[in-house]
Parts: sequence; structure tokens; C-alpha cells
Amino acid sequence: MDNFLVYAKTNIVPIVPLIFPLVILSQILIQLLSGIGRKTKVKIYEAGRIEIGFSQMGPSISLLGTLGAEKKNAFISKIDLQVSRKNSSWKRTFEWRAFKPYTFSLIPQEENVQLESVSAFLLTTDNSFKYNIIFVDDLFIDEHYDKIVQIQTLWQSFREKHSKELTEKIDEDFETFYQQDNIQEIIDKIDKAFYWEPDIYNIEMCVHTQNPSKKFKSNYQTQIKEENIVKLKDNYKNIFKLACNLKANCKYLFLKYYE
Repeated sequence: MDNFLVYAKTNIVPIVPLIFPLVILSQILIQLLSGIGRKTKVKIYEAGRIEIGFSQMGPSISLLGTLGAEKKNAFISKIDLQVSRKNSSWKRTFEWRAFKPYTFSLIPQEENVQLESVSAFLLTTDNSFKYNIIFVDDLFIDEHYDKIVQIQTLWQSFREKHSKELTEKIDEDFETFYQQDNIQEIIDKIDKAFYWEPDIYNIEMCVHTQNPSKKFKSNYQTQIKEENIVKLKDNYKNIFKLACNLKANCKYLFLKYYE
């Protein structure tokens, strides 16, 4: 017994403090080795309909669906759309701008909804991510933002100039303002810049990940018809109202995925 105690004291006790770090190290090595050969894969599942708009945000596309990560977690850095027409060389890039509530209604909802700014997020293998994302054409906004500022300035000047004549019926006052020649000139410029037209549109959704840096794509098609164009152009007046901080709702298209 005494010999065993001497042996333990000499050979076993000194290595006891090393056992716990070795266990931790072994767990880390197991995790690292288990990750070898497992590549991140993001699956995109579309749902609902494709929402096409022309509003105070300019041309817009909203997509609804679910993202799923397979094998490894994925850090989603951004999502964008490459949009083109079937019968021309026209192409545009739409950047993600806001998350909308993931809700369902038998009747498409066109009223204002609470939006959340987009930001990068972690997509795990344990939890899928339901998305309802608004994509906008930032280049279009940059090119035509000055027209919105011009409308705001003209409306303020109109209100100050006609303060004695203005009524409590703000919609009637705005109608008078809207029919002025200088306002119609701005509308004509916006109408010339309006680029939705009847055609079949290809929409390539691209999900970007970091660490590793990869792209996962899914392609869709939808069709815009002549009557759809009329509906979107009816938004011009409401866009100007919203720019002037007046109540208004823009109309949107809710289109089927084209097969």
C-alpha cells in the first residue's frame, strides 16, 4: 500500500492538472475534424407571389420565402437581385432594403406596414429563416432623388404663397398644386424614367455568405402585362403626396411565378 502511494504521488498526481486541458483540447479537435469536408449550403424556397412596385421607394420587388442552411451554419452578409427582360438586353440590380412582416392574407395588403432595416444575420442548421424582403433599385433612387426634393420645396412654397386661399381640405389643395405646369413637367421626367414595361422578367436572387465567401442563387420568372403598367403609373400622384408628408397608399402588383 505504501509503495502504491509513493507511486501515485510520483507518477499520477503530477499529471492530474493536465487532464482537464487535454479533455477540452480533444473536444476542440473533434469539432474541427468533424467540420472538415462539410461545406456550407444555403437552400432557397420561394413562397407566395412576386410583388412588383413603383412607389416612394422607386421601382421595387418584394420576395417571400424561406432560407435553410445545410451541413454548416451560414453567415448571410447580403441578398440582392439581378433583374432582366426576356426580349431585350435591359438589366438592373436591386439591393435589399427592408424586411416586412412575414404574414399571410387572402387579399394582398397594400396599406402601410411596419418595416425593419435589413442587416446581416446568422442562418443556422437548426433554424430556418422566413423572409419577406423589399428590394429597391438604388441607382434609380440616386438619379431621381432631386426631383422628390424639388416637389417638397415647391409644395412648401405653394402653401406659403396661397396660405389665405387654402382650405381645410388638404386633398383639394394638393390637387390644385398637382395640376400646375411645373409639377406636370416633373411628372413627365419621372414617366420617362419609368422602366417597367410588358415583358417576361427573369429575377436571379443571390444570397451572399461570409466565412466562407460564397453565393447561392435561385432563378424565377414573372410576367408584367400592359394593364399592370397602368396600375403602377397610377401611383404618381400618391408618390408626390407621400413626398409632401400627406397620407396616401401606393398600389402594387402581386404576380404569379411564371412557368
